[in-house]
Amino acid sequence: MSIRTRLLLLFLSLSLIPLAAVGGLALWQTRSLGMQIAEENHEALVARERAYLDETVAGAAVRFGEHLIQIDRALHDQAQAAEQALEVYRCVVGEGWEAAARFRRELTLALIWAGSPFCCTYLTIHSLPGKTKRTSKRSKTDAENLNVFVVDPDSSVAASVQKLVNQAERFCCRGTFADIDSLGSLGREDEPGLLLVNRGMPGFSGEELDHVFKRKFPDCPVVPFATFEDSEQLFDSTAGSLHGYFLNRTPTGELFHLLEDESVADANGRPRLNPATIDRLVRRYFKNQIDTLATDRVEEAFPHLTPREHEVMTHLSRGALDKEIADLLSISIWTVHNHLKNIYEKLGVQNRTEAVMEYLQK
Repeated sequence: MSIRTRLLLLFLSLSLIPLAAVGGLALWQTRSLGMQIAEENHEALVARERAYLDETVAGAAVRFGEHLIQIDRALHDQAQAAEQALEVYRCVVGEGWEAAARFRRELTLALIWAGSPFCCTYLTIHSLPGKTKRTSKRSKTDAENLNVFVVDPDSSVAASVQKLVNQAERFCCRGTFADIDSLGSLGREDEPGLLLVNRGMPGFSGEELDHVFKRKFPDCPVVPFATFEDSEQLFDSTAGSLHGYFLNRTPTGELFHLLEDESVADANGRPRLNPATIDRLVRRYFKNQIDTLATDRVEEAFPHLTPREHEVMTHLSRGALDKEIADLLSISIWTVHNHLKNIYEKLGVQNRTEAVMEYLQK
């Protein structure tokens, strides 16, 4: 190898050493930067995961705490219910069933507007333990309302009915009585406009009520009512009605839903009721309930029924017999039977009772 070649190789080797150093430094810096970025990303990821876990744990803790609170409340309510049940039991054992009236109860109250056919409206009430108050003097506002009096031996029921009456617009409960004889204390100045009497009271169906009240106030309507432990008892009590029955649940707290009619007021806006007015309102109220069955809304609910089948179901829902339906529609009784057979198949029922129930529910 010549001297010139050796010198060229030495020069090249000396020139490449700095380049290699620079390249190694750059590679090290790149690697260090990558590691730093990776560490930062890892820390951020760890921080996010930690925050998520903290939030999840906190949410779970809150939900668990709320669950414990609900359990505690439920156990507390159960404990209170158990204590009250024990108290009622001891009260009944020691003082008899009448003493249980001092405790708050949920009852079904039924106002019986007519007996043939049986027509009533009913709603759920809560008895109010305590004494009712008799209003001796009327304010100017009360003077514009109809005076109502209530007769019930159970003071807690009487208090509940009194409260419902006072909640009704244009009605005011002036007082309650524990027995029918006490009605004799009412005078002309009391101006009774409506009397609500528990039909289970002694003397209600005899001459006693006529003697102490009706002869003195012949124009004052008397509406009997009854209370039941639940609505099933009410339904069972009407099962034997000869001329059928109409029952309608009224909105909560609206005792006189049936009497909401401006036509019963006088020129001053004060309600005026008499037995004839009550009968007219009752007929119209329940007729409207039945007439709604023949509206387009019902026909839309049963589009597979023919117009004639709708007519048959309307009369059937009113309690008409097959022969009566035939007379009303001017068709033979065999045609009625045929319509009923088709109706049963379309509604998926087995008898007329199930057909009426299905039809009314829509």
